[in-house]
Amino acid sequence: MATFAVLMPDGNEPLLNRAIKEYAQVYHQYSVNNNIFFIETNDLAQDISRKLGIWAEDNPSPQTALVLQLAPHYHGYANSNFWNWLSRSLGTP
Repeated sequence: MATFAVLMPDGNEPLLNRAIKEYAQVYHQYSVNNNIFFIETNDLAQDISRKLGIWAEDNPSPQTALVLQLAPHYHGYANSNFWNWLSRSLGTP
């Protein structure tokens, strides 16, 4: 499994809600705030984009957002729940 960050602009509640709904049952997920959503999945970045309606060849109104695959090298400051989730997903750096 890989871990991805979905970065969304402010005010895109519909996209955040779609991400939570789409990945609620099958995959591990963690929402930091209304702009950043982490997903652990076997999907590719392109699959996530299509499922969330960010981009698809037949989508006339793509959403502004980025889907980035994370590497197991990270550092920063956040609450302990987030760090616990991330270390389970990526391992401890």
